[in-house]
Amino acid sequence: MSKLVFVVVMALVAISGHFASAQKNVIGYLGAWANYRPGNGKFTIEHINPKLLTHVIYSFFGANSDATIKHLDSWLDINLKSIARCIELKKQNPTLKVLAAVGGWNAGVHEFSAIAATPELRTKFANEAVAFCKKFGFDGLDMDWEYPANIERGGKPEDKQNFVLLMKELYTKFKPANLTLTAAVAAPESIASVSYDIKQLANNVDFINLMAYDFHTSVDGATGQNAPLKSANAGDKLNVQSSVEYWLKQGLPPSKLNLGIPTYGRTFAVSKANQRGLGARATGAGQSGPYTQEPGMLGYNEICEMKNDGKLTEIWDTNQAVPYASNENLWVGFDNVKSIQEKCNYIKTKNLAGGMFWSLETDDFLGKCGPKFGLISALKNCL
Repeated sequence: MSKLVFVVVMALVAISGHFASAQKNVIGYLGAWANYRPGNGKFTIEHINPKLLTHVIYSFFGANSDATIKHLDSWLDINLKSIARCIELKKQNPTLKVLAAVGGWNAGVHEFSAIAATPELRTKFANEAVAFCKKFGFDGLDMDWEYPANIERGGKPEDKQNFVLLMKELYTKFKPANLTLTAAVAAPESIASVSYDIKQLANNVDFINLMAYDFHTSVDGATGQNAPLKSANAGDKLNVQSSVEYWLKQGLPPSKLNLGIPTYGRTFAVSKANQRGLGARATGAGQSGPYTQEPGMLGYNEICEMKNDGKLTEIWDTNQAVPYASNENLWVGFDNVKSIQEKCNYIKTKNLAGGMFWSLETDDFLGKCGPKFGLISALKNCL
């Protein structure tokens, strides 16, 4: 081989290595219960496009106070073979990883608090988690304890350090088993400072999935953005940038942080038809959607269909780099393709690990308003 050819070959190897190492995560949580939604909201495993994603996180499984893991819907998981069908997505994308999420908002905190409190239960849970992943073919686990040491949720102050010990035990058992360990965490400083020893937590996870949404909900009594990229005014910390900066300053490497992005909006019942801007007085949660059927939120698929039908008027919020939409009695703050691109640029600027979506089944997965999975596709294409 001539010297010139050798130099060219080595340059190509270096370039390909750079692109391989620079690959960003595109993670999608699957709310498996969407299998039961009506009409165009029904979402099955076969709707997932695994080539858009690096990870699918199957949600949720529960934890018992004796440190065992339980199915929350064994009929769906086992009888309908939802887990097995999800694992089979790897046949279409061999690099895809499928993780099991344990916890979630409805799981509460008491079982996790009990498990994390003693060395014996921490070890048992870690062993149970490894066995659970191996039994069903999962590539790892996502810990979704919402939230350690949060008194309002029934937590205890000692949860903060016990959570680190629990994650350390899991990480120790997961590494030899070649399993991935992630944690879904609260984004705002006000919650994170109470719940997490971030520097220690960073040493015991492969990735952190930052739930950078629900910054404003109908309990505020006034309209506000669900997941604003930027602050609305000086001193406002309820936004993506402030939250990411806090986590990074506390010792989380950017290479371990996946920025959470919602495929849903938070809704408000507005009090007057002529007061539909940011900060307008709200009388409660907005109407529920035909698919998600949950007051106070609408899936992006529901929002875009309402826009198509002329039932919502969209406005771009320049200050916070996200849109909102409204009609005579409904206001919703959400993300669209433009705001996803803004967040993608932020991910690249901060050199974060990638992006995470909650959740797959509320994106426009049928392509009613553009390409299928319009939001997730926007991030994938941008990254």
